[in-house]
Amino acid sequence: MNNSAKKDRLDSDSLHRLDQGSEALYDLVMSGNDQDELPSDVLEIMDDEPRYEQKDDIASGGMKKISSAYDKLFRRPVAKAELKNKSRHEVISNFINEARIMARLEHPNIVPVYDLDANEEGAPFFTMKLSGGKNLEEIIELLNNKDPQISEYYTRDRLLEIFLKICDAVAYAHSKGILHLDIKPANIQVDQFGAVLLCDWGLAREMSQEENANLSDSELKYEVEQSLDGKIKGTPGFMAPEQVDPQNQKRSAETDIYGLGALLYNILTLRKPLTGASLDQVINNTLAGLFPSPLELNLTHPVPPGLNAVVMKAMALEAIDRYASAEKLAEDIRNYQQGFATRAQEAGFGTLISLMLKRYKKQFILGSIIFVSFIATILFFLVRLKHEQVLTNEALVLSTESEARLKTAHKQLQSSEAEARQLLFDLQEEKNERLALQQATFPQLRIMISRFQSKDDFKQARILSQLLYNLDPKDNSIILLAAYTSFGALDFSKANTLFSKLKNQEKYQWLIEFSQKYSVQQAPIAELHRLIQQLSRTPNHLRKNLNNNLLYSITQSYPLEDRFELAKKMLHDESLNHSHFDLQLIDGEYHLSLANNKTFGHIKPLHNLPLVSLDLSNTPCVDISPVENTPLKRLILNGSRVVEILKINTKTIQEVDVRNTQVSNVTFLKNSSIETLYLNKHWTDLKPLQSCENLTKLYLKDLLYSPKYIKNLGLNCEIIFY
Repeated sequence: MNNSAKKDRLDSDSLHRLDQGSEALYDLVMSGNDQDELPSDVLEIMDDEPRYEQKDDIASGGMKKISSAYDKLFRRPVAKAELKNKSRHEVISNFINEARIMARLEHPNIVPVYDLDANEEGAPFFTMKLSGGKNLEEIIELLNNKDPQISEYYTRDRLLEIFLKICDAVAYAHSKGILHLDIKPANIQVDQFGAVLLCDWGLAREMSQEENANLSDSELKYEVEQSLDGKIKGTPGFMAPEQVDPQNQKRSAETDIYGLGALLYNILTLRKPLTGASLDQVINNTLAGLFPSPLELNLTHPVPPGLNAVVMKAMALEAIDRYASAEKLAEDIRNYQQGFATRAQEAGFGTLISLMLKRYKKQFILGSIIFVSFIATILFFLVRLKHEQVLTNEALVLSTESEARLKTAHKQLQSSEAEARQLLFDLQEEKNERLALQQATFPQLRIMISRFQSKDDFKQARILSQLLYNLDPKDNSIILLAAYTSFGALDFSKANTLFSKLKNQEKYQWLIEFSQKYSVQQAPIAELHRLIQQLSRTPNHLRKNLNNNLLYSITQSYPLEDRFELAKKMLHDESLNHSHFDLQLIDGEYHLSLANNKTFGHIKPLHNLPLVSLDLSNTPCVDISPVENTPLKRLILNGSRVVEILKINTKTIQEVDVRNTQVSNVTFLKNSSIETLYLNKHWTDLKPLQSCENLTKLYLKDLLYSPKYIKNLGLNCEIIFY
């Protein structure tokens, strides 16, 4: 682009993008002032050099390619999408439309778009978030190959959680009037921290007011991706029948529901639902709905009937027979996860009873024993009563024969009444015993909930608290416990329902108001920070578990940028507003320094953040357990108050500095990948370091170890005394 064109673009377009402060800056530039008077950051923004530095190719399709790039303006890595070759105007328009559609969809599980522009040759491109990890197709392939690490981590339950996030993303897109039309495992990115993104919206289209209206021939070329035979657009095996049928050009939300069903089939069976020896056969099978149900497959881990029914309903041949929305599909999956029958299953009475028995096995056994005992007692009472009635009738008949026999019968009747009273007394005793058993069970469940919470296993704690609530839904303390665990799990809708049943709601009014506000939308991270600040001013018994539960749930549900921002704010609060939080992203890796912060006491907010370097030197930090599973390569504790290190990620750690600390045990480094180690003035048994094959430099306090001891260790590294 020449200088004249750039100036024209500045004159026409930029004024619409600048706010009032930027307009003043623009006037200063256009008035001809010397550029030396402008700040260096402004000059950098005005630089005519290309904004993006191209790097490696990531993926390539028929029309476009994705590559990694470096955004020099915002100084961050991005993914860059561009057309592979010069294309027709309608292809270019479709490419730009894809970027605009993605930009409209702001959702945690939809890849965000950063920029849309054109290069000097006029070729359009757009940039978006660069996501690491693997796509779901690669994960399923590794599961088929029995990869031990992948198989251990990606259980069926975890794969279902990924599927639910995709359902949420599709439901959100549908609420904005957008269809994806290419849902498949290859378009689902899962990073190493569990974040899930639905990508590649190249086939996406907007729903019209009549969303099932036929497409014109020109639109059809757009909607249907051409393969080798020039007929199909999409991915055979995951496409709905209406996508592969040239005579049926209708697209609706149910089209994406079919894609979700095919995805669920692939997740549950690790196989594609529709296969064939040729593309034509796959298309014919799709049009005829010919594919084996998951239950018909000979799988190592058979698919439960409830999930099988969900798959078959979602992949129904006729769109009207499928789920009405992605929310309804997700709701059925959650029904299965909670032990209930799915709506698609149309379970009979026997199935419902079987599922209920699995959910409440112990309670049902206890209730059955009590019920059988009660029935047996009643039967015994009725038999005895019938017997006494017979005796009474006989006595009346024989009353004329003998006054003595009448008196005898009367005495027998009195004896029977005494026995009946004793029987009623026994029934009351059994009822009291049942209540006593229930009262003895509840404290044990509360103890188990507390134990799970202390171990940060908040999912199990919530399950048990819900079980308590189901057993006794009128106990105010049990309602409060269930409300807390739902609130901590960010299920504000459920928490709001439970809070509304409390007797003394005034005490928890601020929690109730927060639950009501965010019962139907995700709470912004800034609001969660203010909530945690308010929790810090509440009684300790509430703050301890609810605060930790919120941090755990945020780790599972929020993007990495939000989690770093929350950690920064929480440490800032902890340090009485005098802390610094030096976070740097270098070559895609996060390095954090909290050195010389004198007031904060713990690093709980750093739990499960992907840090490779952490500097806690000259801080009052005592406990580093929140980062024990973090993939740290470098840990600096020089001058901190850490006394003992029980566990660290031995697979990634390369450098540890414990100078000027009380740490006197290096057992935590046994069999680790440590390369450089700084020890303090306290004598330490160095034998665990004999297993560290990568150790190259060891810094020891002078005169602390004898030469003989050092020699006998046989360490193959450089030992430096200081």
